[in-house]
Amino acid sequence: MNERHRQSVTVSARTVDEAIDDAARELGVPRDSLDITVITEGSKGFLGMRAENARILAMVVGEATATVTAPSADTSTAVAPERHGASATPSAARAGVGDAGETGETEDRAFELGDEYDDETPRDGADEPGRRAQQHEETAALAQDILENLLRGMNIQARVAVRAVSDPIVLDVETDNGGLIIGRRGETLSALQYLVNVLIGKRTRRWTKVVIDVEHWRDRREETLRALALRQADRVRQQQRPVALDPMPAGERRIIHVTLQDQHDIETHSEGEEPNRRLVITLKR
Repeated sequence: MNERHRQSVTVSARTVDEAIDDAARELGVPRDSLDITVITEGSKGFLGMRAENARILAMVVGEATATVTAPSADTSTAVAPERHGASATPSAARAGVGDAGETGETEDRAFELGDEYDDETPRDGADEPGRRAQQHEETAALAQDILENLLRGMNIQARVAVRAVSDPIVLDVETDNGGLIIGRRGETLSALQYLVNVLIGKRTRRWTKVVIDVEHWRDRREETLRALALRQADRVRQQQRPVALDPMPAGERRIIHVTLQDQHDIETHSEGEEPNRRLVITLKR
């Protein structure tokens, strides 16, 4: 962690309430100045065996100022993050925050979050270029801090760096556990990215697009998808019949759409419902 003031912390304790109290002390703010995300509520186990502490992500809200403290040393295993009174639904997580929706489609849940925040309303001179640049840097630092704490809560050792501070904010993760963070076809990475975007939106009260990448996996995945698109388009031409690809998130389907949109004899469309929605490549009639 660098020298910036911490705005969030992951804490483990016997109960959620005790964890909230610990977080308030560690951040140096009152309980009512914290926004709490429950990572795991913990369990008492059986006859005291295999008991697991509760673990939370506490984020400073309002005008409170957090103090610099050392991270929690607890290393208990975390489960999928869950919010008090709300949750990041699997279908929304799989939509892939930070990925534009498909051509002609509006199924990417990430951009619906922007309806709650008005990023065009000036705040304290936010319409001035210098103030906007500072705002972007502060939001990027907050996103970095939140992601670091989430990964720590997942018991994953990783280094998070800011690659870009706007349009969108891009966070790079360096770790020996890249496969664990990415998950099958990037589903875990998309869920983590969705959660970071929700927490950033709640903290700043404006829509900010945050993209998380692991060891440049997204670049490699895009190259793989483009090659797949061209290969399957050739297969459609040779076999003279449509080809349906495996189900994939909206952002990945969009890459296929864009790759083939200039092919004069090929067209694409999507069929099915999430999370089993798939892209179909056909010959133009």
